[in-house]
Amino acid sequence: MQRFNAAGRRAAPVRRRAKDDENWLDAKRVARELEKLLEAAGPRAAAIARAAAELQLSTRQVYGLLARYRDERTVSSLLARNKGERTKRLAGDVETIVKATLEEQWMIPCRWRSESAHIRRREHFWRA
Repeated sequence: MQRFNAAGRRAAPVRRRAKDDENWLDAKRVARELEKLLEAAGPRAAAIARAAAELQLSTRQVYGLLARYRDERTVSSLLARNKGERTKRLAGDVETIVKATLEEQWMIPCRWRSESAHIRRREHFWRA
């Protein structure tokens, strides 16, 4: 199938990465199992447990995939939704402030630990 850009020229072929192909094949395999689940009659819990074992997923993950797949019934609905790396939730300067505060206020040696160890040794000595 030829692809054309907006100017009517032949577009460069789309190069897919091996990872994309692998993800697509995994999604197709999951879709086949979910189709079996949706068409199966009988107790759903047993069928989901079987599908989870077949897909090497937890039953919770299968329920989540089933919820995504049930509406559209497309393989693309099973593909990962995140694109690229996750972004940090805190800005760099805020993260620096939080790290410094934690180190100042919480990463100090605990005095009570050494005192409690001393008390335990003294109690042990008096019991003997």
